[in-house]
Amino acid sequence: MTTSTRIVFYDGHCALCNGTVRWLIRLDRHHVLHYAPLQGETAERLLGSLPLEVDAMVYWRQGKPSVHASDAIGTILGDLAWPWPWGRVVLGVPKAWREAVYRALAQRRYRLFGRYESCPLPDPALKDRFLS
Repeated sequence: MTTSTRIVFYDGHCALCNGTVRWLIRLDRHHVLHYAPLQGETAERLLGSLPLEVDAMVYWRQGKPSVHASDAIGTILGDLAWPWPWGRVVLGVPKAWREAVYRALAQRRYRLFGRYESCPLPDPALKDRFLS
């Protein structure tokens, strides 16, 4: 892994989070993103000292965790190929509002979308994009 590696850390047990990862894979035509569950070894090694909640998506770029929660979504979209950089417009919404919506959804995600007992395995064709 290099300092240019971009990693989306997500709750591996969350059906919504896994769906979001599948959606990002479809959007990421240039394969710039990698994915790792917050409950995995990569997260433990790279994020272990950070006081982050398991319900917050974390985006690792430039060799450090750059953003999490609602900031991560806009920044991830901004790093994808056209037309997805327009997604950064969500960062223009006041952060208090974005975080309130993000937190409300995060707190109810298992009830609304379901929960996996263990993190689903990726499609073998995508295995090189997933980190443990």
